[in-house]
Amino acid sequence: MGCGASQPAAEQPAAQRSPARDTHEAQIMISYRVAETGAESLGGDGSALRIKLYLESLGYSVFMDRGTAAVDRQLQQWAERPEQRIIGCQVFIALCSPGYGGSTWTVLEYQLAHSVEKTIIPVWHSGQYPPAELQIYMTELQRVPSGSQPLVEMDFKTVMQELTIMISYRVAETGAESLGGDGMALRIKLYLVSLGYSVFLAEVKLWGGQAKRALIGCQLVIALCSPG
Repeated sequence: MGCGASQPAAEQPAAQRSPARDTHEAQIMISYRVAETGAESLGGDGSALRIKLYLESLGYSVFMDRGTAAVDRQLQQWAERPEQRIIGCQVFIALCSPGYGGSTWTVLEYQLAHSVEKTIIPVWHSGQYPPAELQIYMTELQRVPSGSQPLVEMDFKTVMQELTIMISYRVAETGAESLGGDGMALRIKLYLVSLGYSVFLAEVKLWGGQAKRALIGCQLVIALCSPG
């Protein structure tokens, strides 16, 4: 995923740096530069984890690493886990900080997501946008936030609401045909989310435990009555 002239710095890939705790494919994968948007203990500002927790609070399943594994892995080892995670996800979020795309690992992750035609949503965290190394890929993509200010200069919740709407819209665009439906449930979710509600869809690719917790914890259940 690169078109810049500088040599990418070595960094461990997001999906390799720390194995996921579950064995399921996540709906959303967050690709990020650990030293900038990872855990504060690793030099980042914690943005990647904040985004993960926000999306999980809405019922999405999200994969990101914790950036705790050793950084001296061989390049060929990268392909063991990220390929499964990226191919298995529905939405690939590229958290664009100043160094995103300037490392071998973020480039590989983005290129794989692009090559398998995943829904890619760039989140402009800070720095130049689009990143020089990824400009050829990102120029035509709608980013979040859509205005002239990056995430770090805006209210976090406001940006997350825009991101959630974008995710719902993109999944509704691409998911209805593959699921055999007309996308109406996702359109309803999109509208309610735009009003500030948090909405869980029981029929999308979420697993039993999450669906059960969402049902117990919600205030209102909407039954969308179709012929079946």
